[in-house]
Amino acid sequence: MRKSLHIVSFDFPHPPVYGGIIDVFYKIKSLHQLGVKVHLHYFAEKEMQSEELSSICESVHFYPKSSPVSTEIFSKLPLRMLSRRNKQLIQNLAQNDFPILYEGLHTSHSALTSELKDHKKFLRCHNAEAEYAAELAKTEKNFIKKNIFKVEEKRTQEFERNLIQFDGLLVLSEEDRAYFQQSNDNIKIAPIFHAHEKVEVLEGIGDYVLFHGNLSVNENLATAEWISNELSSLLPKIKFKIAGKSLDSSLESKLKKDNVECVLNPSTSEMKELIQGAQIVLLKTSVPSGVKLKLIDSLAYARHIISDNNSVQKSQLSSYVSIANTTDEYILKIQELKHQPTSEHEVDQRNKLFKDALNNQLNATKIIQEIY
Repeated sequence: MRKSLHIVSFDFPHPPVYGGIIDVFYKIKSLHQLGVKVHLHYFAEKEMQSEELSSICESVHFYPKSSPVSTEIFSKLPLRMLSRRNKQLIQNLAQNDFPILYEGLHTSHSALTSELKDHKKFLRCHNAEAEYAAELAKTEKNFIKKNIFKVEEKRTQEFERNLIQFDGLLVLSEEDRAYFQQSNDNIKIAPIFHAHEKVEVLEGIGDYVLFHGNLSVNENLATAEWISNELSSLLPKIKFKIAGKSLDSSLESKLKKDNVECVLNPSTSEMKELIQGAQIVLLKTSVPSGVKLKLIDSLAYARHIISDNNSVQKSQLSSYVSIANTTDEYILKIQELKHQPTSEHEVDQRNKLFKDALNNQLNATKIIQEIY
């Protein structure tokens, strides 16, 4: 008899083009391949359709995100959670006794309700959310948004202290396990799900250094500006490319320099070509926010990777990259790697990583064993 599972997602997980949504989609796909009947519930601005997603889900249910009303300004719950509460969701989940997997703390408001007290409930922790909100507050320049992030930090921190209503937490790394260990005594590591089965690194030497990410996110934009305004000037003979999603059409002219090219809104195939064509991929962020999907993409496609500690968070993936945390260290590593080919040993080690620790099927099996 096939097992059934409710998954509550913070967004529509197709196409899988950013961060946590990639994890959600490939987790659903892997569970489906192992015979699990997935009933997907997602929050979004509007209802969306995907034949591919429908083909791997038993059912798909849409719920509109809402704006918390002003009377809830004194609520103790995080605003992101309040924006994803829905009575119809509770009714749909209560129709049967299938276990529930909440994708992120902000999807889990229904876990607090009495209607679902007899359901097995699990929380996928994509981030240490309170720490993430605190870092966003530090980097946010808009005064109102900065204070919203500060409020969100306090509310999330309070909520994270008591996650006993969940039967278990699924975290991404040992560091996350340590962070949540006071909140719930049943914590399992379930590494991030992704699109890759093997490494596809091109032979030869690339002719540019690449930074890629969602350029609508402040932390990524700050890194792009650092490359354009500082790093490129200190390395005038190095060619840089900055690529990623952005709604700001003027960003290209802002970032462009004699040795800096900006590629806005590349397709999935174009992004793959950009990563494969680079000699070095740079990762840098001031905000520690879980395992970066762009790190996984880079491990699959890039010749060399230079990363700060925030982007690898002391995970097992840190041994597959060159670490730099200051501008001088980045310069030193770029100079060291700019003419160095990728060795067969490095490719073999990365392939072993995708076969073992980052194997979607193995990690989906672990989730099934934990839930059932």
